[in-house]
Amino acid sequence: QHQDRRETPPLMADETMPEHLTTCVVRSGMEASDNESGTLCRLPSEVWAHVAHCVSSNHFACLKQSRKSMFLKSDEKLLWYHFCEQEGFVQSPELLDECPHHLFGTGPEVRWSHCFWRNALARSSRDYEFAFVRIRDKDVCVPLRAAEYRTLSSMSKTEAWLFEHGCRNIDALGAALSCMLEPCAMPMRFRELILGRPGMLVRYACFHSQHSRLSAASATLMVECPVGQSGSGLNFFKMPPHSLGASCPASSSMYFGPHLHGRDFGCLLEVSVHNREAECMGSSAQMSRWIHIGDTKPTSQLTVRDLCSSLKERLGALGFDCSREVLPSSQRAWMVEEHLTPDTKLLDLCWLHGERLRIREANVPHWLCRKFGWESPKQGQEGERLQKVVLYQRETARRSKSESGTKLHATLAKLSLLQANQISSGRVVGVDSMSTDPPVVLCQRETLASEQGGIQAVRAEAHDNGDWMQLLNITDNYQLLPHERRLLLASGCGKCVRQFEFHPSRPSILLAGHMEGAISIIDHEIDRTTHALKLDGECNRIIGLSWVHTHPNWAMCGSHEGSVCLVNYQEESPGTLEHVHLEPFRKLTSLSVNCTGEFCITSGFCFDLGLYDLLTGKRVNTFQGVHRHFINNCRFAHRSPHVFATASFDFSCKLWDLREPLVASKPVRYWETATPNVMSCFSPDDRHILCSGVDNALQQFNLASHASSNGSSFCLPAANNTNNYRRSAYFMNGNLIATAGTEDSKVSICLASQPYRHLGQVDFSGMLRKSRKNDPAAALLQEQQPKLSSSDEHVQSLRSHPMDPMCFGAILSAWDADDADESESSIVISRIGQVA
Repeated sequence: QHQDRRETPPLMADETMPEHLTTCVVRSGMEASDNESGTLCRLPSEVWAHVAHCVSSNHFACLKQSRKSMFLKSDEKLLWYHFCEQEGFVQSPELLDECPHHLFGTGPEVRWSHCFWRNALARSSRDYEFAFVRIRDKDVCVPLRAAEYRTLSSMSKTEAWLFEHGCRNIDALGAALSCMLEPCAMPMRFRELILGRPGMLVRYACFHSQHSRLSAASATLMVECPVGQSGSGLNFFKMPPHSLGASCPASSSMYFGPHLHGRDFGCLLEVSVHNREAECMGSSAQMSRWIHIGDTKPTSQLTVRDLCSSLKERLGALGFDCSREVLPSSQRAWMVEEHLTPDTKLLDLCWLHGERLRIREANVPHWLCRKFGWESPKQGQEGERLQKVVLYQRETARRSKSESGTKLHATLAKLSLLQANQISSGRVVGVDSMSTDPPVVLCQRETLASEQGGIQAVRAEAHDNGDWMQLLNITDNYQLLPHERRLLLASGCGKCVRQFEFHPSRPSILLAGHMEGAISIIDHEIDRTTHALKLDGECNRIIGLSWVHTHPNWAMCGSHEGSVCLVNYQEESPGTLEHVHLEPFRKLTSLSVNCTGEFCITSGFCFDLGLYDLLTGKRVNTFQGVHRHFINNCRFAHRSPHVFATASFDFSCKLWDLREPLVASKPVRYWETATPNVMSCFSPDDRHILCSGVDNALQQFNLASHASSNGSSFCLPAANNTNNYRRSAYFMNGNLIATAGTEDSKVSICLASQPYRHLGQVDFSGMLRKSRKNDPAAALLQEQQPKLSSSDEHVQSLRSHPMDPMCFGAILSAWDADDADESESSIVISRIGQVA
């Protein structure tokens, strides 16, 4: 009996409410009457959520106009809130525990009725832009009419560029937001929000066009309000600067990149007492305190000495003895980090705004204190070998966005596989295709069901009992899995695509790099290229791609000849892509951006690594000789912005941590393998790492256990070919692994947990040959060239979809042995467990 609110016309004077709504309305009216006598019990929020599904906002507005006393104000707010939630005008943040809203003052409340109508009216106009801002514990959409702030004639060149790319002065955001809040004289200010952690105060806010679905991402700004007032009546804020009038110097340098403000002055940190130490200190310990070290000093010049001095000044406020010295601790254990010196710059250790420091007391040798420039013990204490100090340790790992939905994704994966198990004797029963065909079908769509029945059937009574992987009773199976596959013609039939990456928050978008030095944005749901850019020469193939996760309209790309650049993607402006060239890195083979979007690591056909600071657009370090042979692949972890892995041809994979001085002979973890390593990748929860080698070499290592230094191997069939370079990837939920060699057209699907059962294969052979038959131009070209054989087709690259637990993509290539210039490759999208 639910009504579709978007198809329901406004309620006219002669219309009546539906019967199933009348009961709820009368109930609410009776409670409103009882409220006069003080006997009211509020209806729970779930009731109003149900009402919001049953009645349109227009119906409710007309009803309120005719019967103003029927609803309580508190219930009315709940109903308008649910209207906003259904329309996407408000979101519940997934990383709320990283940024407790009680730390930033209560602040004014949102008037949900104003929020709804202002967003609804703005959505119907093309003159508005939108930005999500975190207010208390909600991400609220704020509309802004851009024309009101358009004064290009009085703008500098930099300001005009910022305006054209959706950057608005923070005062414009404040004025637009105030129209949606309850009247309140309390001041507010705006901070940057990076993966749930607060950052520095901002001067600009990024808005997106209403046509851009990128605006549906999480909030990147948060509202901060005072937590009290001083004796003189000044407002006091929890985070520095603590008063409204005080301000830290702001950097005037800007570059055309994802981080508009560059690196400002000082560094914002959260200092908290270690749990064990807090238990010993009792009530005298203050659990957490935000500090801004070096607020008058450029961030690039801050040193370890500056940090230790600032922490020492605040030891008393945290419950420690003020006479203690402060020293840096190793990340692996609570002991002094001996490779650091007082003059080590924090930027060399990749410090981030909003980091959390854990501090605790410890006894250390007194000669370490002298090394850091502090005096040795007094004469009466010369015999003492240990001195009590305070150590700090950095805690930077962020909770993954996918963790909150892990159970949901596992359920979806279970249902998908259970649907696939309904296939028997080549006949499909009640199985849907991956998606409906778009209005204009430009892609080739194929489906395949295993003649042997695919995955073995699961008993219906076992559906809800135990782990879904155990229910399958799987044995190793090298038959074809039921799947759907689509060859993307836009990715390059007749030309070559070399690398691709799925967009982290847009399920239909991917970024592709081509052999001829071009990159393109492809909507793979309709197989259409929306943006394209020619970067380098004809022979300079694009080999490294990585999205900037915190700024979804930016990406990094690199070519084999060493060009490295940032690319800007504006969805509402199809066509070309803007780009900014950074310092080159010769013979590049791979690049990766960390989860906070602040650093990028590059590797190449050399023994070195390059580190780029995306806040300034500069290469800040080159780590030399970290391997004894070429480094083919480097990858940052999903949750830890400082942890990354490298895979080298020297028969080893290494794990590194940028919070420590990177010493080639002392990686965080070191794994020897039986073959040269082609690539490595982290599991979605960062608990395991997968190392792919040559032929059938595939090993998984447990990062939580040092005992498993040898890892565990997958049992894959060997092709006995030293040119068979293996590619592998975890599926989104981490339960499955896709792997393939470059001399084969089949992708093997395995369980990610021991004993690594082989579920089956997805065969892409013949897809390029079929695409030529269906393309008249390609068919004519094929008559003049040797015909492709399905045995010439092979998988060159693999990527799992970041939002679909059963979907992955691959690059299918075909090489002409007589003429390498006549090779071709295209992207294939496949989804296992479903067929049409």
